[in-house]
Amino acid sequence: MTLEDVRETARTEPDSYRSLVALSILALRELDDQIVDTPDFGKGKQIGHSYLMGLEDVPDVLDAWKYEILPLLEEYYFGQFDRIREELFRGSGDRLFHWEMEEIADFTADDLRRTLAKLEGITLAEPETESEED
Repeated sequence: MTLEDVRETARTEPDSYRSLVALSILALRELDDQIVDTPDFGKGKQIGHSYLMGLEDVPDVLDAWKYEILPLLEEYYFGQFDRIREELFRGSGDRLFHWEMEEIADFTADDLRRTLAKLEGITLAEPETESEED
């Protein structure tokens, strides 16, 4: 699978799990590029894709970001949330972090999906909404 295939999956895949994994792969690649370009980090601090291995569903992907990937970034940046926001998320990431309180937010899969898509400059195909029955 090529990088363009992953982008296409992220953009158009109707299966939310596959789409979120594709977005996660692209986002980790982008974050790793930013980390390598940061003078006090370099290649040794790259995150890599191992955090996405063995995940079986959307809650697994969500948990990987909430409890492994984002806390690792927080550790790398010594809790400097302003640097995380500006250097890694280019001023965005409001759905994943409470910037003022300097903590990781309790975000949803949709929040993650939208944030990763924005980070990658991907316009997502909106999934068909299902009507809720009461």
